[in-house]
Amino acid sequence: MTNENRISLHIKAEDFETIKAATKTIYDTLMPYLVTLTKDERETMLKPGDKSLAFINRCYWHIEQSPKLTAEYINVEEMKVDIQAVETLWKIMNPLTQIVSALNDSTMLSGSEAYVPALAFYSYIKGAARMNVPGAKDIYEDLKKYFIKKPGKKGDSGSK
Repeated sequence: MTNENRISLHIKAEDFETIKAATKTIYDTLMPYLVTLTKDERETMLKPGDKSLAFINRCYWHIEQSPKLTAEYINVEEMKVDIQAVETLWKIMNPLTQIVSALNDSTMLSGSEAYVPALAFYSYIKGAARMNVPGAKDIYEDLKKYFIKKPGKKGDSGSK
């Protein structure tokens, strides 16, 4: 860990309100078109990547070129709708994915930069409480509850 401050983020109030409004607009406009999947659906569903999408498009091209060779049970019109949906959703998702990634990184970095001095303060207060420095024991008692491990929990980052 380093004490280097790599981020000092403060979004102006008017920019924050603009971002909130834009996010609400995107949410309100886009959500009626979208579905949410269960965990089981996500685990069992085919998940095409770039190569698969190229394959899908090539198959659709062949279907258009040779409709007599297409199985009757294939709903060609719905396939076309699905292909267009993927293309449209990718155009929306790609810039949002970049934004979400940068939001995650910035949140993680800001949190890390706040956590390091908080841990240093906690360590200092813990020592001060052991030395009976006035007021330190109350602060230590208030803070130590954040480091009590719950039974059955693995990977808790806190320590007493």
